[in-house]
Amino acid sequence: MNRRDSGRAGARGSGSGEAARGSGPHGSHGGHGGHEDGHPPSSVGPKATRIILGIFFLISAGLLVADFFVDRYIEHPWENLKAFYPLWGLFGVAGLILAAKGLRRIVMRSEDYYDAD
Repeated sequence: MNRRDSGRAGARGSGSGEAARGSGPHGSHGGHGGHEDGHPPSSVGPKATRIILGIFFLISAGLLVADFFVDRYIEHPWENLKAFYPLWGLFGVAGLILAAKGLRRIVMRSEDYYDAD
């Protein structure tokens, strides 16, 4: 085996092509240990993700409905509006996302920023 071939074998992780091609518990996902799209597999499966999100949305909906029946101590007139806090949170998070996108354009560097000397 010449020098060029030994580098290729080492890049796969093990010398044998079969071990590097997905004989693991998740079947064949290529030689990268992840999925076809290049991302590593999630530790939570899609079914568990749906269950967790379903529970989250049920709790959120329950809190929204409870807002119409629970009397709260009001300090600011806006707090009299029903669903004020859920809407405040929604618009607050949306504002943070938009601000982050704008900030990314300001502070983002090119891919070869540290290599350009």
